[in-house]
Amino acid sequence: MTAKIAAGFVLAALLLSAGWIAHGWYDSSVELKIERVRDIAVQGAATEIAKIKFESKIINTKTIERIKTETVYRDCVADPTMMQLTNKALTGK
Repeated sequence: MTAKIAAGFVLAALLLSAGWIAHGWYDSSVELKIERVRDIAVQGAATEIAKIKFESKIINTKTIERIKTETVYRDCVADPTMMQLTNKALTGK
């Protein structure tokens, strides 16, 4: 009876070890696939970047400045009180 129990424990330990090893193999294969995909992506990006052609052109343009000197507010409507306050602010009185 104790031999059967001991054999059961040994079998359980062997199955646990086999599962642990298989899980490690699976993780390693996933990491390997990720590394391969990354390497392919890096190589593809490097190839496409190498195809880029840079050109340098100097363009001389004339700058035109227009300064508006007179501003007209057509629809500026203020009540008399606001106009009095504005005039006091402008004149300082």
